[in-house]
Amino acid sequence: MPIRMADEADVIRVLECAFLICGTHGMSEPVLHTLGEQASWTRRALMAREAISFAEETGDIAGAKARFNPETPRVILPSDSALPGWDGPLQIIRILDELVGSPSQAQLDLLLDKTADSITDDLVKRLGLLVALYAVQSNDETSPQQEAAYLSMLARWNLRHGDLQDWWADVLFPIVGEPGDVVDVARNDGGGSLTPTELDRQ
Repeated sequence: MPIRMADEADVIRVLECAFLICGTHGMSEPVLHTLGEQASWTRRALMAREAISFAEETGDIAGAKARFNPETPRVILPSDSALPGWDGPLQIIRILDELVGSPSQAQLDLLLDKTADSITDDLVKRLGLLVALYAVQSNDETSPQQEAAYLSMLARWNLRHGDLQDWWADVLFPIVGEPGDVVDVARNDGGGSLTPTELDRQ
């Protein structure tokens, strides 16, 4: 039976946000590779949209989990291999091109504004922020520039870091699992955490 896929346009929007935040300090090969890997997790998370909405509306995590098959695979596409020379989605390549050469703060603000305005879906916003955090933290590369870009996107979307962390721990993780979880896609044992380096609850 064919695998039902998430809307790939939403996957790209998630990655646009994540690449922008991570790329403000230059894009190291490990972070680039991690971001490419998270495309498949993003597809899986977007497939859980109905279950996530149910959990948010009712607070019933058990009922939400029943609406998402824990064996839903992480679908990997050839374009996910984000390595030097990568021929990825044009939207993301444009962002990386604009970040080359250390743009001025004014130029960066314009890029942040443009990206924030182009993403209107609340689930896509939160996934983009979380994927960015995972990519830099899993490689121990969180920088002041990346933290500033992350906080800036939070402000543009009227979100709070603490609320995002609560949503991750209380809703997303119990339903979908860790961003880095590849083999054990059924892992729904709770307790996950993504606490950004030197980022207090905002």
